[in-house]
Amino acid sequence: MAETILATVQVAALLSVLVATYAALRMVRVLSQQVGIQAGAVARAVDLGQAQRRDGVRPVLAVAMH
Repeated sequence: MAETILATVQVAALLSVLVATYAALRMVRVLSQQVGIQAGAVARAVDLGQAQRRDGVRPVLAVAMH
């Protein structure tokens, strides 16, 4: 009788660990996707900033060349 109860408790503990591990891995996956989205947004912002600097320099170069 005691062995059956112990085995049941061990199986329940194992299932709890599996569920917690799955939830943790799922959360890591979601967070990594969000970090990727954020990195893409930062890259786009950097590209836009560089384009604005280039566009700001072009008139100065045109005047300097004439």
